[in-house]
Amino acid sequence: SRLYATVSADGAFAIENIPVGKYQFTAWSAAHEPERRVAEIRPGARTQLDFSLKPRAAKPHLNKSGEPYANSR
Repeated sequence: SRLYATVSADGAFAIENIPVGKYQFTAWSAAHEPERRVAEIRPGARTQLDFSLKPRAAKPHLNKSGEPYANSR
């Protein structure tokens, strides 16, 4: 999508010039589970969305056979 934001150091973000309508917003990072919110954008109104991302579960590093290494069992 052409509508996206990068989060600042304090966790804030802004997306300008979103057309009026109802949208699903997704916050994600490689280290966190995605989180979604639905919001309606109204003319002349400011919309605030709050996200609280949860860390992804760590997956064991596997060898070429798809098995965990002996020291990670």
